[in-house]
Amino acid sequence: MKKFHTDNLMKFLKTFVRHKLRDHKYRHLRRLNNAQYKEIMLRNAIPDSPCDGESDWLALWQRFGVKVSPRQYRVFHHYIGPNLHIVPEEVCNCFIEPVLCPEELRGPYLDKNFFDRLLPHGFLPTSVCRCIDGHFYDAEYRLLDLDDTRLRSLLNGFSAVIVKPSFNSTQGDGVELFSLSADDNWLSASDRSPLSVALLKARWSGDFIMQQAISQSAFTAQFNPSSVNTVRLAVYRSVADDSCHILGAFMRIGAAGNLVDNVHGGGCFVAIKPDGSLGDTVFSQYAEPSPLSRAYPDLHSSCFPNWDRITAFGKDVCSRIPHHRLLALDIALDTNDNPCLIEFNIHYFGTWPFQFSYGSAFGDYADEIIEYCLKNNPVRILRY
Repeated sequence: MKKFHTDNLMKFLKTFVRHKLRDHKYRHLRRLNNAQYKEIMLRNAIPDSPCDGESDWLALWQRFGVKVSPRQYRVFHHYIGPNLHIVPEEVCNCFIEPVLCPEELRGPYLDKNFFDRLLPHGFLPTSVCRCIDGHFYDAEYRLLDLDDTRLRSLLNGFSAVIVKPSFNSTQGDGVELFSLSADDNWLSASDRSPLSVALLKARWSGDFIMQQAISQSAFTAQFNPSSVNTVRLAVYRSVADDSCHILGAFMRIGAAGNLVDNVHGGGCFVAIKPDGSLGDTVFSQYAEPSPLSRAYPDLHSSCFPNWDRITAFGKDVCSRIPHHRLLALDIALDTNDNPCLIEFNIHYFGTWPFQFSYGSAFGDYADEIIEYCLKNNPVRILRY
């Protein structure tokens, strides 16, 4: 009996601590998001005052037992009108993602060096070599005693490669392009440093991956040829029937001259409609709108080639990630307009870009997701 009470007390204490940590994280994210959305309001002359449907929206999201700021609703209401299912970012991060993408099961899925083990050949850019916990391996995960001569032999047949951290390469941090020069040297695009094992160790430390650089589709290159401009595709595997559904999509476009399509680095984004055509408005990081036709007056097409194949590819990827149901996929199109997965994201889903154009980041499945996550809250103790 004593052991029973001790075990239950320990279980309660662990739950209590998890709850406190989540509350702290939630309040921290709410403060950050409030500041971000205040800036959006200032830049776009959006009034920070109650608007249509706000009280019902607050009532819905406060069912998670936390205080919800109305500021996000007011911002998105300005662009898309009243919508009960506009998702507050901090609620998604703290209450939705831990249920649909359990934190204790994320482990290897956060490591890009695991992707080649998980997904079939042809889904990802071709790997050249990788470093895992300080040890070098070839594309087939065979241990390498890597020196510059061996590195050069691995690069035979390639003209450009990307090196990036296998963990935490958010917003393009640590991503670098190396190209084979006319005089047969591999040089960094950023500072012309020659590629070597010593450079790899110095800049990327213990965990990174080297992949063939993607030559992108003419369609995506027309927006900015210096960056590989990717599709962010939101995919949800239903808790009701396990089928995969596309929730929404947008295209990220890098700033002129930039290697990555980082919206926070001067890039922009535009919604993709369910039929693969682009939305009418391009947005900056701070939701400053510009008509697509004015931002890119020389477009030869505003409809994605192979859109049905892209969405089918996204569903296929989602079906192969067994522990996680809410994915944000970054997909590039190659020169033949075939989809290629850059990465998938199972946390920090990023609801905001979806909601400037056509509605909730959870699409037609908002009610299903909300009700399921309310019932399956992983930290369930009395509120206080």
